[in-house]
Amino acid sequence: MKRALILAMVGWLALPTAVLAGEFVVPFERHPSHNAIVVEVRVNGRSARLVVDTGAASTVLSPEITGTPPLELKVSRFSDRGPGFHGEAIWGEATLKLGKRTWYEQRVVVMNLQEVRRLYGPKIDGILGQDLLCAFDQVVIDFKSRTLRLTH
Repeated sequence: MKRALILAMVGWLALPTAVLAGEFVVPFERHPSHNAIVVEVRVNGRSARLVVDTGAASTVLSPEITGTPPLELKVSRFSDRGPGFHGEAIWGEATLKLGKRTWYEQRVVVMNLQEVRRLYGPKIDGILGQDLLCAFDQVVIDFKSRTLRLTH
């Protein structure tokens, strides 16, 4: 009995970190001209492509992907100093799913992405920011396997 207990404990300790820590892996693409990390997510049940930006405080989504009428957007009150994109924007809410994690009624910036799309192309639906990334204990970017390893 004692030996079986020891073997069970050793086996439990040998389990992969993913099982113990609630880890999952999300594949990503690298943008061909800017080497940006682009992930596939679900926004309000629709497929979307977001640029991962560890320097962005908030997640930014296009009005098209959130279903927000563009006429509701207002000139952004965000500071025009420092790095970042500028345009018409409002606060909104969306349900986002990244890998196994879902955020319901997450507060996001809904923004005209004309400037973002000029840089990254028309197939970008937004920017994944720190507000979602900080929900994890660790975010590991594995460039060789082109995956994000997310642990919570």
